[in-house]
Amino acid sequence: GTPVFVPLTFVPYDESDENVVTGGEWILERSSLMEAVTTKTKAIILNSPHNPTGKIFTRDEMEFVAESLELADPECVVLS
Repeated sequence: GTPVFVPLTFVPYDESDENVVTGGEWILERSSLMEAVTTKTKAIILNSPHNPTGKIFTRDEMEFVAESLELADPECVVLS
């Protein structure tokens, strides 16, 4: 099969001034993950803690991964 990369999205803490970034967090967007997973998906590989951001997936994000398994091949595995 063909690997599909689902990138994390950077969300600034303070979006009031688009010219200044005060920090933020990287998130796994549910919609991006759900669009990438199909009945042909055989494996989902999580890089956690994520390189190079150091991100650790939240409980909600891990639940997105669990939900996505409903769309995947019945024998799909999740590796971390």
